[in-house]
Amino acid sequence: MTDTLVPKAYDDVFAALLAAQSEVRLASPYMGAGVLAYFSQLAKASPATWRVLTKLDAASVAHGLLSAQGLRQLLSAGVELRSLPNLHAKVVITDQSFGLVGSANLTNAGLGGSGGKANIELGVLLDAAQRKAATKHFNDWWDGAFLVTEAGIQAVEETAKHLPASVSAMTTDAGPSNDSLPLVEDANQLLAEAGGVNLWVKAVYGDEEAADQG
Repeated sequence: MTDTLVPKAYDDVFAALLAAQSEVRLASPYMGAGVLAYFSQLAKASPATWRVLTKLDAASVAHGLLSAQGLRQLLSAGVELRSLPNLHAKVVITDQSFGLVGSANLTNAGLGGSGGKANIELGVLLDAAQRKAATKHFNDWWDGAFLVTEAGIQAVEETAKHLPASVSAMTTDAGPSNDSLPLVEDANQLLAEAGGVNLWVKAVYGDEEAADQG
């Protein structure tokens, strides 16, 4: 059914959060400062218990993909906050009456909010059985995640200071080189994903063709 597909989730998500009476469950590796500030305001006034699961790492903070200050605001609002290193899921569940999973991170661009360029995203509204199943998955992730504290946020911020925020395109007298842009995008993607990696292994060394034949 096409009415279960949500290309811009901002209005649906915030309406559900405003209406929540018992529980709010949110999962997203990336969360923007503006969205987290709004979450914090809602959580302070909400009768519901809020649990937020994210991926707190230095690369995300260095790139501005995850707002450290926003996480602090959540803690100040009484939100339970945990981090899971390999989290990639994006989930919103409230009161077992609303459930959404999809591609969008909990950022203004991801949710399609006003005041900025929206990403092209797609979410799916869950039926009752799917909400129940998604809640079980969330609870399993939650049990395996670690608590986010002010000390933990400070430690990640300190590490983030020593990471490059991004890689720039090569420039010529005529300006940025278009030929380098795909490589720059790949490099920045690697930087964003490499924050929690302590060991890199090169799987093939030497002549790959010879190795395949051997």
